[in-house]
Amino acid sequence: MAAIIALIDHFTFLAKIVIPSSITTITGTIVALLLAFRTAQSYDRWWDVENNN
Repeated sequence: MAAIIALIDHFTFLAKIVIPSSITTITGTIVALLLAFRTAQSYDRWWDVENNN
């Protein structure tokens, strides 16, 4: 699968697309914060269920 994507990237118009690193940095940071928040919420819910039993 990766080889097919690499060939498409190398031989088509996709080779001309440039994505600035700031966009990937900001997107990665947002995703990391959302995942950390969801993990903390699920842990709190699990802890509440365990304490109520």
